[in-house]
Amino acid sequence: MKPAAKRTESSPSLAHQIAKRLLKDAKSLKKDFDSAEPFRCCYVDDVLPEKTISGLIAQLPPLNQMLRRRTLRESKRVSVQVAQQDSIFAELLTAFNDPEVLKAVEAVTGLKPLLADPSLYASGLSVMGKGDFLNPHLDNSHDGDQKNYRAINILYYLSENWPANEASGGNLELWSEDFQNLQVIGSEFNRLVIMETHDGTWHSVSPVLIDGLRVCISTYYFTEKSPHPYQFRHVTTFRARPGQVIRDAILIADGWLRNYIGKQFPSTLKNTKHRLKK
Repeated sequence: MKPAAKRTESSPSLAHQIAKRLLKDAKSLKKDFDSAEPFRCCYVDDVLPEKTISGLIAQLPPLNQMLRRRTLRESKRVSVQVAQQDSIFAELLTAFNDPEVLKAVEAVTGLKPLLADPSLYASGLSVMGKGDFLNPHLDNSHDGDQKNYRAINILYYLSENWPANEASGGNLELWSEDFQNLQVIGSEFNRLVIMETHDGTWHSVSPVLIDGLRVCISTYYFTEKSPHPYQFRHVTTFRARPGQVIRDAILIADGWLRNYIGKQFPSTLKNTKHRLKK
């Protein structure tokens, strides 16, 4: 695998290229977004020129330097520290927080104004290997300061030659609130997913079944007001997959306890390693 090509100063910024790609198909993407089931979501392929991001995995930070999350809820490695490094990962994280990209996402979703989060609270780089997974969950409802509502989740996949089939695992799964309906979106290289996130958007990542690394950059956008006529607040809340009865009971109790602690002691949500220090 060859190293990712370096851009020259005269090259268009990554933010500009991402925004241009989204705006090119903004009308059709908005139609897809608004009509998606079980909740609003869309995706676009070939986001950046392949030569720009080919071989990017070779620039991953050492896995042992990333934050390891391994519980009944999830198994993966995450990092926001790449934003402080001189790498294309850092430029990508900056690009997705660029006003030009926010405006393009607003055009696709119809939600505005969207607010970026320079602290990258719960965002950043996510890496999964064989056996890793992410159980069905609701994202934390607010930003790191517990002020604005989390509204949009951006997922950008960077695993070159990742098989485009369910047998590989590592796919994004969108669940109805009763867990009876499931939509699957493959984690294909150079694919960007735009999905709404609130108190009814259950989603997961199927267990990775093959050797290799599933690499994703995630970014969240926020709004000052609730997306509903009512106010709500919750921490990242997990459930088990259908049929995992015992695990589901444990995760329901776990979610209740962590939500209680989060509401009583908000500082526990603000002080996390998965966030850049101000």
